Amino acid sequence: MLIGSPETGVVGAYERGSPEFVQGENPREVVDELGVISTARDEALVSDDGCSLPRIPARELFFFAWAAFFPGTDVYTGE
Repeated sequence: MLIGSPETGVVGAYERGSPEFVQGENPREVVDELGVISTARDEALVSDDGCSLPRIPARELFFFAWAAFFPGTDVYTGE
């Protein structure tokens, strides 16, 4: 799962696990299907009940650079 910060433009990649998430009230928060809120932190995605999903090492790059190496990449538009 990718969670980005609109303030800094930084995107973190986190293991998703089995829950389905939707955007929370805060840009760094997601809510699972049971209503549990998780917050994106530097080391992990941490829920209010103490569970966590680790952050995955990842590298940010511009899409045009990615598309040059992987031209068949699908783009998720949220629709």
